[in-house]
Amino acid sequence: MDDSAAVANRISTLPDDLLSDVIARLPTKDAAWTTTLSTRWRFLWAATPLCLDDEDLIPHGRGRRNADLSALAAPSSRAVASHPGPVRSARFFCDIMEAPAATATSRAGSAPGSRMAWHPRPGRPRDIGRLLTRSRALDTLALLAGYRLPLRVGLSSRSLRCVVTFKSFPEELSVCLGPDMVAHRVEWMCSTKVKIRYAPRLRAISYLNPAIHKLKIGNTVIKAGMEVGSTAMLPSVTKLAMLLWLGDEWEAKMVATFLKCFPRLETLYIMSAKLFEGDEDDAKFSADFWQELGSVECVRSCIKKLVFEGFRGEPRELMFLGCITESAQMLERVDIIFDLGAPTSMRDVAKDDPFRVLSFELVSGNMRAAFLRGKTVLSYVNASDMTRDDPFDCLVA
Repeated sequence: MDDSAAVANRISTLPDDLLSDVIARLPTKDAAWTTTLSTRWRFLWAATPLCLDDEDLIPHGRGRRNADLSALAAPSSRAVASHPGPVRSARFFCDIMEAPAATATSRAGSAPGSRMAWHPRPGRPRDIGRLLTRSRALDTLALLAGYRLPLRVGLSSRSLRCVVTFKSFPEELSVCLGPDMVAHRVEWMCSTKVKIRYAPRLRAISYLNPAIHKLKIGNTVIKAGMEVGSTAMLPSVTKLAMLLWLGDEWEAKMVATFLKCFPRLETLYIMSAKLFEGDEDDAKFSADFWQELGSVECVRSCIKKLVFEGFRGEPRELMFLGCITESAQMLERVDIIFDLGAPTSMRDVAKDDPFRVLSFELVSGNMRAAFLRGKTVLSYVNASDMTRDDPFDCLVA
């Protein structure tokens, strides 16, 4: 018996559960090839929840950028059709909504806790509603780089717990989801109307940009300065991330109104947008803009952690931070992440005495402030990882 045969024989002596775990960790094509080893392996592959990544089906030596993605639809569909299920996870670069991959859409997401990542191709019709109807146990849905998604994307599912849109540009995103839903919005560079029709256990939302996003909760469109009733509140949300310009009175009113929608918010992430040449002339900075924040319930009595990214020590940033910290009675921690282009002298002072840089009073005696240097790296993988307590904590030094 040669060495390779001896190794194969030893592997075959392992228990089925362990071999099934090995198959689940293999690339899609390699996992399917194990069925040629023996009748036992064929049954093992069939009994292992399928993890399909159609990038594994690209011919050897050709990267995804050079591959004919439309040609992946048929083998993706065949891979799912030949497996009895369930499908634990699926990632599609091909246009899975086309006829050749109809089987894939009907079976992807068939296992409880399953995940699907979809990279829709430009210029093809989309039917996301049909996909969700067929994926009755789908846990996580990621829409990635969908530059030509439909104008209106409606998501309605009782099983879905996490939705990520990353570099996707629907004009309107509407969600009506089951009691276990957790939504993380990762992409903010899109003109999107966000409608949250029903999501009673929604815990985290990002990145809301008042200048771009129009938020509708239930039947209420959230407008700057309005009184927010109980039907327009999401008390289950504890983590919120926002992208702010911090130089506009209307934006300040919109931020205060947004925060009123989340009365039990505990963690607030702020990403400070960089002012470009010419923006300084249009920006008007006044501490009066942010005075209303002090009367917002979550700011006054709930927020425990504030993360401010992109800090450059500019007056607009100090005014905002001052209004928040001077009003937040429960605030325990402030993490201020320097913009990588911030002056070295300011970073050195902050390292020795952060409060000298901030120069404002703190209403919470238990609060601590820390200055960090780095950048948040947004990743749909991190955002959809349900084991992470904080999906927005992705700082890389």
